[in-house]
Amino acid sequence: MIPIRDTIPSRSAPVVTWALIAVNATVFLCELQFAPEQLEQFFYLFGMVPARYSHPEWARSIGFPIDDYWPFLTSMFLHGGWLHLIANMWTLWLFGKAVEDRMGRMRFLLFYLLAGVAAGLTHWFTNVDSTMPAVGASGAIAGVLGAYFILYPRARIIVIHLYRFLVSEPGVRRHAERPRAGRCRRRSLVGARRRLPRRRCVVSAISAPARTCTAQIRAG
Repeated sequence: MIPIRDTIPSRSAPVVTWALIAVNATVFLCELQFAPEQLEQFFYLFGMVPARYSHPEWARSIGFPIDDYWPFLTSMFLHGGWLHLIANMWTLWLFGKAVEDRMGRMRFLLFYLLAGVAAGLTHWFTNVDSTMPAVGASGAIAGVLGAYFILYPRARIIVIHLYRFLVSEPGVRRHAERPRAGRCRRRSLVGARRRLPRRRCVVSAISAPARTCTAQIRAG
């Protein structure tokens, strides 16, 4: 599933969200100009390397600057590839604008940065001996997602299903007869949804087979 929008109307332009996306995109375009060796060095210098702070002797021997804590901030503006960037920025755009609208621009910016720093600290505490640089805005965006779910607990997210699914209640049997030549037909998700009663029920998505003979969906 790919989320495409939510149902929360914005009262003001999400300036900070736009700015954060622009900064991340600009930094990534700069990364594309580096040779592979230069990019690796760039990630080690500005990415979050836990062993850099856990083992200062090792960091000094490698050549890391001493008492430099900027990577806790700069690492959240680096990305390892197009998919990494697009997934993070799309999620930030989808949920960030509503959170910014509720918090206000400056509070949202401060919250975003603090969430990213907290994610960097958590990564350090849980991987104290790691010498691999961690980059990406995922920690900050996770904070935005948490704020969104707290501020808008009843919001609805519109998503796109990439594959065919049958919708059914958990615990309800799905009957399938043995296929007979010339009598099987394809069943679509739309058809299955039309037979659901118009009342609230818990549903789950089950991957539909390529050819299905019969299926029954009931709401208890």
